[in-house]
Amino acid sequence: MVEFALVAPFFFILLFGVMEMGRLVWTNHELANGTREAARLVIVRGSEWNKTGTAATPADVKQRIIDTTTGLSEGALSIDIAPGLGGDPGTSVTITATYQYDVLIGIIPGLSDFTMSHASTVIIQH
Repeated sequence: MVEFALVAPFFFILLFGVMEMGRLVWTNHELANGTREAARLVIVRGSEWNKTGTAATPADVKQRIIDTTTGLSEGALSIDIAPGLGGDPGTSVTITATYQYDVLIGIIPGLSDFTMSHASTVIIQH
């Protein structure tokens, strides 16, 4: 029991640290994938002169990120679209998705909530 009492804190910190780092990498991957999927939406629906007849809106872009990812909460996600949507075909558009990552396991020293972001630049097609 004495050996377990000495080793257990380190074991559990290591165990929970591995789980939290796995969740962090997974969330980072989901954010990057969602940003790419939103960029694909902008390529197709970025111009008012495309086949759908309507340009994508910022709400459409944010919803696309939520729809194509798993585990990202809508409240912690924000997007920035520069220079904006509805431009002429050939216009370059950059989508930046920012996500507030909340650490679930607070016992790991030095690990606290932080913001991660991904950007994807595309050219609007006709």
